[in-house]
Amino acid sequence: MDAIGISTRQFGESSLSAFWGGVFNYPNAKFVHYSLEDKSNNLLYTSTANINEKDVVYQKIPQDVSNSFQYLHYEILDSEGNVLVEK
Repeated sequence: MDAIGISTRQFGESSLSAFWGGVFNYPNAKFVHYSLEDKSNNLLYTSTANINEKDVVYQKIPQDVSNSFQYLHYEILDSEGNVLVEK
């Protein structure tokens, strides 16, 4: 099963927010393109993250975006940019 999400961790007075996940069911997957939207479906942030050799994706995101997004949309892509999965 694939798991993709956003998490924020507190470290004393500071925090770190990241887009992360495991993409295990798609052997040809190379990238995850994702977007974060607010409750009115306004685009707050978009990026593309590489999937590493252990089938894991990780990318830091701005704290202000992490605090205000409501919806995560993503596409798992192969090396040629073809969409393998869209959620």
